[in-house]
Amino acid sequence: MNLHNSCLFIQLSRAILGLQRRKLNQTYLDEIERREILNILESYQETCDLFAELMQNALDSVEKRFRAEKGAYDPEIWVRIDLSKNAISVTDNGIGMNDVQFRTALAPQVSFKEPPLRGSKGVGLTYLAYGFKAILLATGQF
Repeated sequence: MNLHNSCLFIQLSRAILGLQRRKLNQTYLDEIERREILNILESYQETCDLFAELMQNALDSVEKRFRAEKGAYDPEIWVRIDLSKNAISVTDNGIGMNDVQFRTALAPQVSFKEPPLRGSKGVGLTYLAYGFKAILLATGQF
């Protein structure tokens, strides 16, 4: 093996090791996230948790818009329960989410809420996303 081939071999070896390290790091990070999600799901024990999370988010959204518009809007929250489909829908005409908020809303420990809004740990939407069969999250802001 000549010097040029040896250098190329070393570079390829380093590249492969780098990929293996990144894969191991990603596997490790995936396991951390999986455990974090399981801990979040286990922290919700009550039947009413589903309703509480949905209503808290809707109330926060309309309250935030009410403050932003200095009371010049009519806050509304619509709740629909469909027993035949085993589904619940909570819709509001609040502030909505921007692009960054929408893309990261389901991630554990991510919250864009500030006091005095209800709940700011960043686990409610994670619970809803991973604790139930399906979730539809929508915003009209963008």
